Amino acid sequence: MHRQSLTLSMLTLGTLVAGCASQGVRSHDDDIADRAGSARCSLGAESPWIRDWLDAWELASERILRLPDAPTPEVVFYDDSCAFTTSAVTAGGAPRVDGPALRGTALSWRAFAHDGELTLPDSSRVPID
Repeated sequence: MHRQSLTLSMLTLGTLVAGCASQGVRSHDDDIADRAGSARCSLGAESPWIRDWLDAWELASERILRLPDAPTPEVVFYDDSCAFTTSAVTAGGAPRVDGPALRGTALSWRAFAHDGELTLPDSSRVPID
């Protein structure tokens, strides 16, 4: 994975809601479940740069912006082939994996191979570059 090509893209997805599905067509959850076991999408391997990002957010939100405590938003990090998220909707059927905490709170992480698009928590699909 090319660290220089990573934009450290994070989608703050806490305000998006809704859903859709289609009958007779393979679902996004099925596709994600099939790809979830992919060894190339290990959160363990990606954890250092995600941990660095979360540490930077903690510093900025607490000491610089002085934001009040709030529920942790659902987050999505991705690179050219994998996505790492705390959103069950985004992850589809991908199993939970251990990952970094935020402000001392354990997060429910999932890692999976993406197909050049991501599903947002409102079930809409967006292309990623």
